[in-house]
Amino acid sequence: MKIRDREHIVSMAMCSVLFVVWISGCSGGGEPLPDLTEVTGTVTLDGKPVENISVIFQPEATDQATSRGTTNAQGEFSLMYNQDTSGAVPGMHQVRFAVMDADATGLLPDKYTGPNTGETANVKADGPNDFQFKLKSR
Repeated sequence: MKIRDREHIVSMAMCSVLFVVWISGCSGGGEPLPDLTEVTGTVTLDGKPVENISVIFQPEATDQATSRGTTNAQGEFSLMYNQDTSGAVPGMHQVRFAVMDADATGLLPDKYTGPNTGETANVKADGPNDFQFKLKSR
């Protein structure tokens, strides 16, 4: 067998291995997703919609991941479990808020941005899950 033939065989074998590794990495071989349900809602501050507020749902079940969404100009949000999948796990959630616009720092009182805001939501597996958060500046 000539050196050139061996190099060709080795090269083809390496390409095959890389292809298999690439395919298996793109097949979503990570953790399976939990059962999720769609969650939407609106955030207002003193009766007015608030834009660019991150709404964070932290499940009380500590083995579950948070879901989050960002309000639009009408104060509406839709939760995402991860960057590709919408929804949240069913069950009780602690809800907190974060200002996403650096120019609006201090817009929300601290009582809404800390870990224990007092805001909760019961996400139901069979829906509907449309929550209205009526925040007060005072």
